[in-house]
Amino acid sequence: MKLFCENKDIDFGGFVNTIRRKLSAHHELYSMPPKAEYWEELLHKSLAEVGIDTDWKPDSNHGSGKDMTITESKWDNVGERISCKTGQIKDGKLCISGSRLTKHRTLQEKIDFLADKKEDSYVLLSKEKDCDDNHYKLIMFPSSALDYENAQWSVIGHNKHGNPNYFGEGKGFFAKIQASMSDQLWTYIPDYENLPGLRTWDIEI
Repeated sequence: MKLFCENKDIDFGGFVNTIRRKLSAHHELYSMPPKAEYWEELLHKSLAEVGIDTDWKPDSNHGSGKDMTITESKWDNVGERISCKTGQIKDGKLCISGSRLTKHRTLQEKIDFLADKKEDSYVLLSKEKDCDDNHYKLIMFPSSALDYENAQWSVIGHNKHGNPNYFGEGKGFFAKIQASMSDQLWTYIPDYENLPGLRTWDIEI
């Protein structure tokens, strides 16, 4: 199986243009960018138009991490599990929100959960922070690029209830686990355009 971003034989032109066209239709109705399930559905339908089927359903009920799985593909990536994210870019740094980890009590339990990848690749529709125009970046990269297991983790303070905040620094990224936000994971990629396996396209509406 070859992931989107690892398959250099794919001509992405038609796929990217399909996303651009659907984004344009979205913005005929809405000023806000498509987020969460709306981005998932837009991606699912864009893939379908270029002959790629997924198991995505409009039921807001997906497994942890992944949002859809490729079920039929001309690109030799059947079985690829995709996590759809929006992400935000500021000063060249990509920020991605992740799972809430309160049910995993210790830091090691949280790291073990993050290390057990539920997705093979990320597909992001990102914008610059505070950017008012409809200029997007379509970003794809393999989940293996974010090696949380081998990051160096430490406590960086506590919330008002005494629960620890954690900071992890890995190869090409750093991450925070915010106790005040139900132990939500936030991942920051300072030089994201040089992340291993990354593919990116500018999409302007």
